[in-house]
This record gives sequence, C-alpha cells and structure tokens, in this order.
Amino acid sequence: MKKRFDEQLIIIGDANIPDDIHVDPDLLSEWVAVYAAECLHPQGKFDWCPWSQHRKRVRKLWSIEVQILNAYPLSVLRVINGMNETARETMGGIIELTQKWIAIRNQWDEKKTIRQEIDDRLGALRSRATELHIDNIPDGADLSTWLKLAEISEDTAGVADGAADAWKSKVAAEETRKRLQEVAIEFQSAAS
Repeated sequence: MKKRFDEQLIIIGDANIPDDIHVDPDLLSEWVAVYAAECLHPQGKFDWCPWSQHRKRVRKLWSIEVQILNAYPLSVLRVINGMNETARETMGGIIELTQKWIAIRNQWDEKKTIRQEIDDRLGALRSRATELHIDNIPDGADLSTWLKLAEISEDTAGVADGAADAWKSKVAAEETRKRLQEVAIEFQSAAS
C-alpha cells in the first residue's frame, strides 16, 4: 500500500495537484458521469438549442466545474485553459488522477493507527536488537530487511542453543569429575 501511495503522490505532484486537495469525491464522480454521457452522446441537429440534452449536460458540467475548480491551484487551471471540449478532456484526466489520489489517501489515513502500531513494534524490536548487540538493524519498515534480520537471528539462536547445550555438558562433566575426585578421596581415606 505504501508503494501505491508513493507512486500516486509522485503522479499528482507531476500534475501539480496538491497532495492535501479537498474536493468532494461525489462531485468528481458526478462530473465524470455527466462528461461520459456527453462524450457518448452522438451530435444531433438541435444540440444548439438551450433545451436540448446536450446543452443541459453542458450546463450541468459547468455548474459542477464551478464547485470543483476552486480546489485546484492556478498551475492546474492554466493547463485546463478555458472550458471547451479540449479543456474538458484535460480536466477529465486531472479529475481521474484526483479521484485515485483521494481514494488512496483515504485508505492511507484509515491505516494510520495500524501503521503507528507497526512502527512502535519495530521500534521495540530495534531496541531489543541493540541490547542483544545485533548488527545491521533495519532503520525503516521494509519487511524484507526485517525478514533477513529474523533469519540471521534464528541462525544465531541455533548457534546459541548449541553453545548452551555444550556449556551444560561442560558443567555436568566438571561436576561429575569433582564428585568422582571426592569419591576417590573418600575411598583412599577409607582404605588407609
């Protein structure tokens, strides 16, 4: 999801659409629907009449455009440059980008608490890894680097388990040796 968010952020940045744009998504959807109907409608003889379906759709587009254009910066409005058919084609692309951005941004914002929990957990793991003197602790939240660290830690844990078993065996051998020496001394003192 972060990858999609970052990709879309770059795309809207290239189109000069602000990342904090506030425009009603329903208005954008309505504009797209009316514009699609206008594009699909074949030209008729009476399209010039004010009461024709064509003119009604153009008026509807214009009324929606008045509401949504205020959300865009001047650099975007210069690209649109007037409200003719060519400008509406350009505006259609800008509106589609805006719709995608708002949808992704809303998903990103909804996941804010989950992202915070993950960041907190990774921070705790970083602290614990530092306490254990583990090298190459990841700075970010990239799971592939954390999985590599987990594999390395698992291998290290296997070595540590082997060392612990060897240490227990050594301690047991030393205790056995001491006990055998004590028994030998007891036998020698009993035999003398």
